[in-house]
Amino acid sequence: MPAHSFSARLSVATILATTLLIVSARTSSAQQTVVHYVSDRVPVQAPLRELAADRPYVATTPRARQPVGTGANPWRLQATLPGAVVHDIAFPTVSVGYAAAELGQVWKTSDGGEHWTRIMNLGFPYYWYGVYAFSEQDLVVSGFDNQAFSAILRWSHDGGDTWSDDVVLTDQGWSMRVRFADADHGLVMDLVNQSAPNMAHYTLDGGAVATDWSDVVPDANGGWFGNQFSLLASGRARASGITYCDSADFGADWACRPPADPVFDGPTFFVDEMNGWVGGGSISPDVEGWVHRTIDGGDTWSARTLDVAWPIREILFLTDQIGWAVGGNIYSAEGGIYFSNDGGQTWSPDFDSEGHELDACANVGQKVWCAVYDASFNGAVYTLDLDPPAVDVSPGVLNFSVASGATDSAPVTLTNTGGGSLTFAIDEAAQADCAVPGDVPWLGETPTEGSIAAGASQDVDVDVDATGLADGYYAALLCIATNDPNLPLALLTVSLTVGGGDTIFKDGFEGVP
Repeated sequence: MPAHSFSARLSVATILATTLLIVSARTSSAQQTVVHYVSDRVPVQAPLRELAADRPYVATTPRARQPVGTGANPWRLQATLPGAVVHDIAFPTVSVGYAAAELGQVWKTSDGGEHWTRIMNLGFPYYWYGVYAFSEQDLVVSGFDNQAFSAILRWSHDGGDTWSDDVVLTDQGWSMRVRFADADHGLVMDLVNQSAPNMAHYTLDGGAVATDWSDVVPDANGGWFGNQFSLLASGRARASGITYCDSADFGADWACRPPADPVFDGPTFFVDEMNGWVGGGSISPDVEGWVHRTIDGGDTWSARTLDVAWPIREILFLTDQIGWAVGGNIYSAEGGIYFSNDGGQTWSPDFDSEGHELDACANVGQKVWCAVYDASFNGAVYTLDLDPPAVDVSPGVLNFSVASGATDSAPVTLTNTGGGSLTFAIDEAAQADCAVPGDVPWLGETPTEGSIAAGASQDVDVDVDATGLADGYYAALLCIATNDPNLPLALLTVSLTVGGGDTIFKDGFEGVP
């Protein structure tokens, strides 16, 4: 059996035979037992290739799912993506995002992830494993044609309305993610190769066509890499899997050495030149995952700082201190998110995905999105905002008093006291609450919707019109829906007294006539 395998077709008999060999080997030798570690089987919806390696067995204590504590971050389900196995997401702005999925699917959101539309649906044999968005309009997806065994890209310059033909990088391998350091310098790493060590593809002039790309083998003695690799604006690239490889020139030249973990690595993330993390994990013989950290640019690595009950598939840090490790295994119905606020030295459970696997996360500033999929091949997107918008409504009550048939108006000020963009939409309700909104004939407001930047304010003009109203007292509610997670619906009471005369004076003195 080879030291690292990725090309053998899987069968039930093969898996059972491997399991029996592992059990037999463990029984016969208690020291330095070599077992067949499996990181993943790809693609998820038609697993034909195994990412694996034969390694000395690493004994670990049994792992149990750790409960998410009360101090965890408030992750929120945003949307579901039926039939989508998402492997990468990209948000060029806080509003527009893209998701790349198996079976040739690309999804798009234009409202920050609340709603998604499938903008590409090629079906078999296409499998997208990467997406990079330069802007809301310009993006590239990467992956492979499973029938031709070719690594491919497709470009769009109109927000996904139209796409280029396939840009074929090789006809001997499957590509995974695509990343760009700037408009010219890009890198694609291969997931597997049909007959040779895995290749990397790099471009120095934008990568629009196949001839813009050059091929290089990072490690002639190596094997597969994890789907996530790091490419910084400086041109420093790192990828890890069977071996850990480092490039200082956008992927043109590589230096490789053993992985950080004694089994193998997987996802690789560097927030800057010095601070980085690698994850990894296996689904056989044990289901487990791990993370290592470096503070010297990858020269040295820590021992496992996270050791959990499912593989780590993605790492995302916002700073050198604040970040997450995510993953899972749909076959054992395990998965979730771990959080660190000390650079990955310690971790705490942040989210239990309830059996969904997480392969992809992205952020814009303090807002984070992570995509999941389940054993039925349905996807979903969860979000977290560490500095969410916060609405303040002033005044909290509006009281009008007008003569019969008269009109009046007054401003209500909405202020975003938090971060990010505050969105609002205003409805009216004649009832005691906003459960049944509806038009109130004597009430109006302008504008009825909008967005407010962090620290900014927006005046809403509230108008009352007593035309056709009998003298008396009227009341209604303004129902202000916002994306403030702590106040998604603010209620503003509006009262109108028509033809009051001395009515207000009398009511103020216990209704004495």
